[in-house]
Amino acid sequence: MATILLILFRSISGVVLPLIIVTIGVIWTLGSIVLFGLKLSLLTGLVPTLVIIIGIPNCIYLLNKYHLEYLKSENKGRSLFKSIERIGNVTFFANLTTAIGFGVFAITKSEMLREFGIIAGLNVLAVFFISIIVLPSILSYLPPPKRGATNHLENKLFNKIIGLFKKAVLSRPTLIFIATGLILLSTAFGIINLKSQGYIFDDIPKHSKEYIDLKFFEDNFTGVVPLDIVVDTRKKGGATSLKTLNDLDKAQKIIAGYEYFSEPISVVNGLKMATQAYYSGKASRYGVPNSMEKNFILSYLGKMERGEGSNLLTAFTDDKRQLARISFQMKDIGSNEFPKQLALLKTDLEEVLPENRYDVQFTGTGLLSLTGYNYLVNGLVNSVLFAFILIAIIMSFLFKSIRMLMLALIPNFIPLLITAAIMGMSGVYLKPSTVIIFSVAFGISVDFTIHFLAKFRLELDRHDWDVKKTVFLAMDETGYSMIYTAIILLCGFSVFLISTFEGTIYLGLLTCTTLIVSLFTNLLVLPSLLLKIKPSREIQKRRALVKAMEEADEAASSSLQGQ
Repeated sequence: MATILLILFRSISGVVLPLIIVTIGVIWTLGSIVLFGLKLSLLTGLVPTLVIIIGIPNCIYLLNKYHLEYLKSENKGRSLFKSIERIGNVTFFANLTTAIGFGVFAITKSEMLREFGIIAGLNVLAVFFISIIVLPSILSYLPPPKRGATNHLENKLFNKIIGLFKKAVLSRPTLIFIATGLILLSTAFGIINLKSQGYIFDDIPKHSKEYIDLKFFEDNFTGVVPLDIVVDTRKKGGATSLKTLNDLDKAQKIIAGYEYFSEPISVVNGLKMATQAYYSGKASRYGVPNSMEKNFILSYLGKMERGEGSNLLTAFTDDKRQLARISFQMKDIGSNEFPKQLALLKTDLEEVLPENRYDVQFTGTGLLSLTGYNYLVNGLVNSVLFAFILIAIIMSFLFKSIRMLMLALIPNFIPLLITAAIMGMSGVYLKPSTVIIFSVAFGISVDFTIHFLAKFRLELDRHDWDVKKTVFLAMDETGYSMIYTAIILLCGFSVFLISTFEGTIYLGLLTCTTLIVSLFTNLLVLPSLLLKIKPSREIQKRRALVKAMEEADEAASSSLQGQ
């Protein structure tokens, strides 16, 4: 961040001041984690970095506005006052939308996501108050900016880039709309192929020793993911009755016939081995004992301790011997395939463990994890939709116009659709680590739109609803800050690409993709849409009246000059 700020502002103050702000923000973040009684987790550990990435754009918008105002008035106090007045309100709403993008995860059922949503949402909003109070306070004590400190506003490269955007918007708006439409049509294929799928060992690096070992066990021992079946016989001692033991034995043979499940074990296995041992280890005697053998063997098994006071019976039955447990392992087959295999297994087991005799329940890490994936993804999708609705309400309150709201949402939905299409075409699944990207990226990218439209609305009345002139004025003034912010955000989120955790890599890669597209849509599509705005009838009447008065004044002036 320091390097990028130095390249952009080319001054020490332009580097040090933003870093002071975000350093305070990071301290607040870590302090809030402690105050809430939380610890650094996989997600909350990302928040300090996110505060740095999101806090610096606040400083960029404020510093750029301050330098622009000082170039106009050369009065430090007035420039600071106007900067806070013009940028403060807009930046607050921009940070509020970003905070909502993170904060909606606080309403999910996942404890880790809930903690992340609370800490990220509060501190993204807090960094706004830090920047709007601390930065102007420091600037008020510093001398006015020298000529060299404002040279960044005349950067030839950025001037050329903004000039190209303006030229395209002015001369090729139809081409922009056609190109956008074609891109959106092409995203349909990717979006159709976008699937929701999760694996327990999803985000573990594929080249790591742990992942290689897990795959070895899958290939040679049918996986390591625990899955259990609890069979309730509905009566005391029913788990060790001869009828139940034979039914459990049949159930285990059915489970063993599945490709994704390992050989199961239960109290039946213990009794089979004990029977074989009773007959001096003869292989032919390995089987379910008869009624006489069973009672004799059970009396010995109940006395055999296995460690910590447990025995072979208590490992697979309860103390009343009413419940029996069948334990086995499974492959990490994913959240889509797992429900299908589980449904097939339940159907097959009903033949040997009928409902009128047994209550059968499935449990274990595999069931909780893989079933939880679909539940969690659905909850996150609802949270993302909730974030969109909240942000739309805030923007409608800010601009007080349905038409402006629609114009604001269009350039921000396009990047999300393109990102979703890229995920679909590249085989990246919708899962907890990727669903959060849409809410986060939308909350951040909409900041571009808010700053642009706020400037547009402010200057529109001043220029008597001259849309063309106002659009280009907004592009000139906010274009620099948008490009600066985009560079900062891209460099900030790109640091996640060096992570070894796949979920963090996707957060960086897909968020960067969304932000790049968002910059282009807000500097090409949004201005092109604004140029198509037609003033309302009242505005047209007012402009016609003003024009008539101006023509009358000119005619009167010409008449007087003629006399």
